[in-house]
Amino acid sequence: MSGIFCSKKLATDEEYRKLTKRRLVRQIAILVIGIVTLVINEYTRHAGISNIPEFGQGILSGMGSGLIGAEVIFIIKTIGLLRDEKKLKKARIEESDERNIVMNTESIKIATIVLLFAMYVVFLLGIFITMDITLVIAGLLTLFFVAYIISMIVYSKVM
Repeated sequence: MSGIFCSKKLATDEEYRKLTKRRLVRQIAILVIGIVTLVINEYTRHAGISNIPEFGQGILSGMGSGLIGAEVIFIIKTIGLLRDEKKLKKARIEESDERNIVMNTESIKIATIVLLFAMYVVFLLGIFITMDITLVIAGLLTLFFVAYIISMIVYSKVM
């Protein structure tokens, strides 16, 4: 399995199997979140108790449906991977490949820089439009940097 949240150096197929099972649990949890999002949105919309504008309801429906669809595909792929030893070994080798790990790390760095720059621009423009946007973006930027500092401290002690 490769992707933004995947890249681990694992020595054995059994370690990879355990990691893949943990990922399967997360995939099921995200599927449940998608179902809950869709059900709550549809229930409140059809019961007439939603204060969310129609555009927002459409976004919630799309998010819930998207999570459900994507996770169903991921769950099917993951179960297939767990059932086939050859596919499991191939996936472990691919994910453990140093080149793929470096590509993933560098891509995340670039995406992070782009996202932080975009958030900063929205933060600056938000001051002139509405303070609500500015405060949300300021909170997200603060959360990012606090999480970064804490993770650096933790990893410096662990590694």
